[in-house]
Amino acid sequence: MRIILHPKQSEIAQSKARFKVVRCGRRFGKTYLAVTMLIANAMETPGKYWFIAPYYGQAKDIAWQMLSKFIPEGVIASKNETELSVELRNGSSIVLKGADNPDRLKGVGLNGCILDEYAFIKPFVWEEVIRPMLFDTQGWAMFISTPQGYNHFYRLWESTSGKADWERFYATTYDNPHITKEEIDEAKASMSEERFAQEIMADFAQFEGQIYKDFRRERNVVKSFEIPANWNRYRTIDLGVNDPTACLWIAQDADKNVYIYREYYESNRATEDHAEDICFMSSKEIYRGTIFDHHGLGKQLIIDYNRLGLKGTEHKEHRIISGITRIQELLRLNSAGKPQLFVFENCLNTIFEFENYQWDLKRQNRELNSGEKPLDYANHCLDALKNWAMTYYYTKTPTDSEIKERRERRETRKANIYKVSSLTGY
Repeated sequence: MRIILHPKQSEIAQSKARFKVVRCGRRFGKTYLAVTMLIANAMETPGKYWFIAPYYGQAKDIAWQMLSKFIPEGVIASKNETELSVELRNGSSIVLKGADNPDRLKGVGLNGCILDEYAFIKPFVWEEVIRPMLFDTQGWAMFISTPQGYNHFYRLWESTSGKADWERFYATTYDNPHITKEEIDEAKASMSEERFAQEIMADFAQFEGQIYKDFRRERNVVKSFEIPANWNRYRTIDLGVNDPTACLWIAQDADKNVYIYREYYESNRATEDHAEDICFMSSKEIYRGTIFDHHGLGKQLIIDYNRLGLKGTEHKEHRIISGITRIQELLRLNSAGKPQLFVFENCLNTIFEFENYQWDLKRQNRELNSGEKPLDYANHCLDALKNWAMTYYYTKTPTDSEIKERRERRETRKANIYKVSSLTGY
């Protein structure tokens, strides 16, 4: 079968760059481009070539059929559909893999590799597994994906601008001449704005399922400044063992604007090391409160931190949706057109999580307060923030009558405690 690439595909295929990053919209023809590049390279230069999809099933359902269809029968030595591999007569091999089983990605040197939908592949697959396999062969790699917010694909895109041996390519669905503009425009009418921006225009922007859609770098991320001495300060800590331990330092001004001005984000360290670093970073600051969330790791962990000089109390308000709602209210613009939550530009992990925290869209019920659940991803700093919001931040100023009612309840509790203690003798 004769293979024909459209102009944008040809531009990418003809590039001499060793590493290519392709940011493209849906139906651009990325799998077609990937498979044809693998076949052409394998036929020209004997070696090992891999196609890696986020899941093994994706590689089998999409790329295998295309590979079987386009590779010339005369160059095939053997084909194994169980292993999704093709051996060529010149000694080359093309194998389809899934990133969901990293143990099966270990092997000898690669001559070339394509990471398909890289935004949905965990970054360690490239950094720790695939990259070293290209050392001996000086092999090439191509990262091709539709964006998914400001995650590791975005960081790869940004970090490789103008870098030697790297070239970036941007294409939308409109760049595929086999799909008419009218067809795409018609689809646009039935898609949400963020979904169209992400999937058709390949924008690094809001994406479907993003929880904090009101977060914007241009208005929520601010340059560092010295926190005034009269502002209230807090620490909130999300404890982890294998997962990161995240600590946020939060300041609140007289107008109740909230500033995240420092962060700690480390994993696989001893409790003593976490405590020592957080105490050192806290210097001589005075806090209105420090709260811990141990996520079922055990209260002993909090006792250990207190013993090591990091004094705080356990967070007990484990209402995820309520915490999210309070943070969303802080991000919304007020009557002056400004949000109430700001993040210092040095808090990179917090910024990353705001831009990538998302709902689990696989759940059937996605309506707020009725079974909605966030993904367990990009959530450690934000879990710490939720804990603070549930403990210290109130969405409205209590009225005089509410304050009076609270005072009366408190006095009643005190009276009851006194009555019980009088009866028991304690």
